[in-house]
Amino acid sequence: MDVATIKRRAALGVVFLALRTVFVQLCILGSTVVLARALTPAEFGVYAILRFALTFFEFFGDAGIGGALVRKEAPPTRDELSNVFTFQCLVAGTLVVVVWLVASGIELIWSELPAGSAWLLRAMSLALLLTAARVAPAVLMERSLKFGHIALLEMLQTVAFYGVACALAVMGFGVRAWVYALLAQSATGLVGAYLMNPWRPGIELRWNVLRPLVAFGVPYQLKGLISFANSAVTPLYAGAALGPMRLGYINWGLNTGFFSLKIVEIMSRVSFPLFSRVQNDPRLLRKSMETSLQICALGPFFCIALFTAMGPNVTEVIFTKKWLPGLPALYLYSWALGIGFISPVIGAAFDAMGRPGIIARLAIFWTALNWLVVPIATTRWGMIGFVAGNCVHILFGNLAVVVVARRMLPGIRIVRPLLPPLVGALGAFALAWFWTRHWAWGPASMTAAVSLLLIVDLAITALLARRAVVDAIQLFAPAKTPAVDS
Repeated sequence: MDVATIKRRAALGVVFLALRTVFVQLCILGSTVVLARALTPAEFGVYAILRFALTFFEFFGDAGIGGALVRKEAPPTRDELSNVFTFQCLVAGTLVVVVWLVASGIELIWSELPAGSAWLLRAMSLALLLTAARVAPAVLMERSLKFGHIALLEMLQTVAFYGVACALAVMGFGVRAWVYALLAQSATGLVGAYLMNPWRPGIELRWNVLRPLVAFGVPYQLKGLISFANSAVTPLYAGAALGPMRLGYINWGLNTGFFSLKIVEIMSRVSFPLFSRVQNDPRLLRKSMETSLQICALGPFFCIALFTAMGPNVTEVIFTKKWLPGLPALYLYSWALGIGFISPVIGAAFDAMGRPGIIARLAIFWTALNWLVVPIATTRWGMIGFVAGNCVHILFGNLAVVVVARRMLPGIRIVRPLLPPLVGALGAFALAWFWTRHWAWGPASMTAAVSLLLIVDLAITALLARRAVVDAIQLFAPAKTPAVDS
């Protein structure tokens, strides 16, 4: 696959995944209304705890070797795919057995869980095996940058999950509705992956084939486990120290402030296979990273401008006045993303270069910093202290990533690509602060104001980054049919 085709498919991937994100968010929004009416808050809480427990085991069920196959320069052989398939299924099967044996212990940790919760967790664990069985076709689709297929598959999984959950919740299944929905989602992913990218499963298990993949995969997956430990500070510590109400405000501020990370998640996901294809061309790799950083900055910078200037407007119109006490959390979390979006993009480049251990080691540092600072700040300043302390690791962690990136890729420009979206966001902020925040107090006026601010932001950014706009347009121009890496 030549470079032009790689970049073209990556650009299309951004479009497909962006459309998928819009669809998924709308589906989640509508389904949440149905589920909130059909289920009790306690049932929501029970599922959240069970999902948190299952996520812990999921990290051990994925050794990251799928990512190792994605970043390989040469297409994976059938032997490699068969070994990965067998290994993943074996590990997942072992974890299912472990979950079934230790599930009863969950009630010792969360004593208020209803009877039968252990069996619900055991049923949910079967999803680990279904997910592991689709690793090979999933790898082949991602390697070939078939993000249209990937986006469609993920939309089907979303429909399966929320369709089953809503139907069973309305029928009175309670928490079991979540469990069956999770299994339906996993089964849909398994069947869909093999239909979209047919591959005949093979049973092989040779350590000499798996060793180099595991050597990359373990530190690659370690990042996710460390991230899980890092984010656990909110449900575990804040929930115990501040109580459910303040935890609710914190989660609201976190989820709303971090909403702009959706575009970063899309770019990071597309960037990994893109960077993997150009990993041996330092100049092209640097240019690709700079472009990704510039695109990723659009969302966070715009949301910082919007929330800072019109936080009360957005909160009252969309979420109602009862969420106004959470505004300080929203401000702090959105400001933290002024730098917090950088590490996912640069981390994808490190992974593509075969150096996942770099982010893993840095993640250990910022996770330890988070767990050290948060309790101190919370004890002194309460909810605001928790949020501010939680933002400290974002600041120092991303600064550390930037320093390492400059050493590994001399000549890379990190600040310069961010200037156009920064100036665009400042223009939107000025317009919002001096004008739109005074009259945007209803659904229609809020929609008009946000649309206007977004147009101003994008127009200024495009004017200052004309070359990037031209390059983006050229990616969608007709191209010669290339040889495809299958």
